[in-house]
Amino acid sequence: MAEMSPRKVRRLGRLFMLGFPLFELVFDFVLLLVTYLVLASIVPNVLGEVAVSPARFAAWIALVRLPMTLAYTLAVSWRGWMALVTRGEVLDPPVRKGWRRALVRVRDWGADAAWSVMAALIVFDHVADPGDARVWQLVAATAVGPFLLPKSVRGLFWLLRWWWRRRRIYRARHARPDEETINV
Repeated sequence: MAEMSPRKVRRLGRLFMLGFPLFELVFDFVLLLVTYLVLASIVPNVLGEVAVSPARFAAWIALVRLPMTLAYTLAVSWRGWMALVTRGEVLDPPVRKGWRRALVRVRDWGADAAWSVMAALIVFDHVADPGDARVWQLVAATAVGPFLLPKSVRGLFWLLRWWWRRRRIYRARHARPDEETINV
């Protein structure tokens, strides 16, 4: 791939910065909506009014959560954003191994859960009434649901892959044709 000029990189970086809030809003909305729809089919009495109109509550929470997400993203990666917008350079992320990588993940997950809790409390207390549901159960579902939803899909794919490789007729692609690689 040919190198791009710094001017084009700056222009694309600015477009990315303008599109990032919309992408984040849609991503949060979809995760919350799917979480509420799944929980409404499993335990509708826990969600209360949220089970009746999950899209409305997901939209409100995503809107309230958006400024918190943007502020955190800019605070954590302001050097990269500034290099992209001013000099047209894309900085390589720092290489983190072992416990440092784990600490960064826990920090990001904790911040994500904190914004979800704050946004849910703001929406359920001041913007929209959740009805007869318990607020703390809704807040816990709002904070944990979007975190566990991608993990559960990832786990399902892992199980499918595990099952596929344990079949009797499975043969790896990289195995030579003269080898018999039948798993028992």
